[in-house]
Amino acid sequence: MQKKKTEERIREVRAQSAIRRKKKIRTVLFSITLFMLLLGILNVKRLAVKILWKTELFTLREIKIKPASAESLITGLVELEAGKNLLFLNIDELREKILLIQEVEDCRVQKMYPGTIAVELILRKPWMALIKNGNTFFIDRKGKVVYPIKEGFSSFTIAMNISVGTKQVAEEDLWKLDVLSQIEESFNSTNLRKYIKPEIVAFVGENEILIHSEGKRIIIAKDDIRQKFEMLKLVLKKCSENGQNWEYIDMRFEHPVVKHMDEEKDNTTEKPSQ
Repeated sequence: MQKKKTEERIREVRAQSAIRRKKKIRTVLFSITLFMLLLGILNVKRLAVKILWKTELFTLREIKIKPASAESLITGLVELEAGKNLLFLNIDELREKILLIQEVEDCRVQKMYPGTIAVELILRKPWMALIKNGNTFFIDRKGKVVYPIKEGFSSFTIAMNISVGTKQVAEEDLWKLDVLSQIEESFNSTNLRKYIKPEIVAFVGENEILIHSEGKRIIIAKDDIRQKFEMLKLVLKKCSENGQNWEYIDMRFEHPVVKHMDEEKDNTTEKPSQ
């Protein structure tokens, strides 16, 4: 009886051992099959890349640039890509290279299969003229230097005492661009053209900004510019109606100070508001 139980136990152990061997074999075979499959996929990919790389179907043959007037700016750069395979051309890298061109504000590069890329440029537009150390610079609204300037360009005014290099306005003076923008917007919205012509805006400091107009001066601070211009319009209108020829108007006070020609200035006891 004991011998029979032992034999049965041996058969069970052998059966379990056989099952484990089969599982190991299946696992190994599965791993080998998966490896071969991945290897096959990689080989197919390499072969496909090799075939596509050599095919002339996707060779870059044409480069379209908009606007056409900007072709001279980037032709040399994009022509370096001519003859390359369009499938493997990195248009993001090409865009970054184009954006390094000073005259370009933004651009979009698009693949047009089988062999064309389209480049659409947004060029910087001059906004304001600056004079620094006797040199004239033209900048866009972001403070980037713009050149060349097309004939007939007219700046709203000429700004002085703004630090500018060959490429852009110095970071510490960017606040002055915001002031210039507010002056331009306020001047247009209050319709001051019939009273003054801002020829020069000179920055002495945050609390002393001089607007020169036909030999006269308007003094403002950098804050509350829109409100000051609305008040300035009332002052200029009153001077015009009364036939008063003024020399300067100081808008830094709660009540503007007006100095008429050959007269003592009004409200001399006021102090500039902070």
